[in-house]
Amino acid sequence: FKKFNTLEHLLNSFLASCFEVFNKPVSLQYTNSKKIQKYLTHFNKLINDDKLLKQEVKKKIKKRMINRRVEIIFKSFFYKNYRTWLYNKITDKNWRKEKLIQLGIKKP
Repeated sequence: FKKFNTLEHLLNSFLASCFEVFNKPVSLQYTNSKKIQKYLTHFNKLINDDKLLKQEVKKKIKKRMINRRVEIIFKSFFYKNYRTWLYNKITDKNWRKEKLIQLGIKKP
């Protein structure tokens, strides 16, 4: 287990959450640390509070969406097919209208 230094925290976090979910079985052990305790408190908060869980999920989805868009813009600097796709998307009137409606600038 010590050979996986890069995955050690992730594996311990997973084992700790499984330990909590499966009602603390004796056969399941994990290495305890400050990071793991912090992760477990956050994990328990998310399990107990539905509203907090929904906010966390929305935050993660928004972060992934922004990262994906930045990645596409970044790739459009280096690859021609991304540039042409992005140019066609931006110049498309229907796409612009749809985005203006989504942003609330224009009414449907």
